[in-house]
Amino acid sequence: MTRSELACIMIAGMSTLSGGVLAAYVAFLGGSDTAEQARFATYLLTASCMNAAGAVVFCKIMFPETSPRRCPAASCSRPGKRARVISSARW
Repeated sequence: MTRSELACIMIAGMSTLSGGVLAAYVAFLGGSDTAEQARFATYLLTASCMNAAGAVVFCKIMFPETSPRRCPAASCSRPGKRARVISSARW
C-alpha cells in the first residue's frame, strides 16, 4: 500500500463514530423518549456516513497519490480455481 492509501484508510476509519459511542450519544441526548432517541440516532448515523466520505476527500487533498503502486493491479491478483460453494472458498 502506498502512503496515500494507508492514510486514507486510517483517517476515514477514525472519522466515523463507533457503535458504542453512538449508542451512548443516543441514550444521553434522547433521554427516555424513544421518538427523540430515534431522531438523534438518525442524525448521528447520517453525520457518521457523511464524515467517512468527507474524510476520503480531505485525505486525498492532504496526501495525494504521488508514487506508483508497489504492486500493479495485474500482478496483485492471485490465480487459482474458482470456488463453487462458499464453504470451499479461501480468503
